[in-house]
Amino acid sequence: MNGQQQSSSTAVHFKSHARPSEAAAPLSSDWARAELPDTWPDRRRGGRPLSLPQVIRHALSRRRHRVALPEDMPGRERIPRYVLQEFHGVPNGNYSNCITRGYVTGFEFSMLGEMVRVRRMLVNQLRDCRRVIDVGCGSARNAGAVLSAGVPEVWGLDISPYMLRHAASDHEDVRLLQGLAEDIPAPDQYFDGAAVVFLLHEMPPRSVCQALDELARVLHPGGKLVVAEPSPLQMQLSGWQLWRRYGWRGLYFRRLMHSVHEPFLKAWHRMDFAEEARRRGFEVLEEQCGVPIRSWVLVRKAF
Repeated sequence: MNGQQQSSSTAVHFKSHARPSEAAAPLSSDWARAELPDTWPDRRRGGRPLSLPQVIRHALSRRRHRVALPEDMPGRERIPRYVLQEFHGVPNGNYSNCITRGYVTGFEFSMLGEMVRVRRMLVNQLRDCRRVIDVGCGSARNAGAVLSAGVPEVWGLDISPYMLRHAASDHEDVRLLQGLAEDIPAPDQYFDGAAVVFLLHEMPPRSVCQALDELARVLHPGGKLVVAEPSPLQMQLSGWQLWRRYGWRGLYFRRLMHSVHEPFLKAWHRMDFAEEARRRGFEVLEEQCGVPIRSWVLVRKAF
């Protein structure tokens, strides 16, 4: 993948208080060749993984299970309890060999091309950066787009080793770290750009604030932060209002919002994200709110 990788599938946790010019780069791991343990969706029904109809039935069911992690899964000890939920009704969340790839594809399909527009925004805002981190990178499609735009050094951060393995297979030149948004394993002021896409609404408010603290730490003054999250309009507007403003797509995204399991979504919409960011040294350059996405472009101010 790149010359800074190591053969172990366990990511190195590294922080430094050196100046950016002196700080060593974090160490990524060779996730493409990682052998990850099976979880229950991988061995259901006589050792066979869940079928697509079973996955759909599970996602539509109102019954939720705690995510079960194998004892030998890399990074298991660093995963907080709030993560161990079946977000979107995905069996065992983002932790299985057989489900995660299909989830990534299904999410793109369900967003009706909106993620293409998000990646276009990320590229437009971050193309002049030298080092960018995509926090909550998933399969690294966003990070890959930024890298393809000419940014020399792009990193992806995710807590799920299963997602990181897909990311490494699809985007071999993106450098990958296992970790949380609220505890980024990178030196102070190492990056001049950061992206956070559809992650913060899946975190409790306290963790969102911790993530903003970390983003302020790892971005040097003048660094850009681009955030895209679900819009509150799907929740605030009636079906008729959405139809008049956005047509059938407005009704579709309203229905989608009510169909998936998002335990922290209401708390996210109650937060004043821009104000919390300002308290941590960010200036809001741009904010847009439509259906289904609300986005911000922020810059880290000098203290």
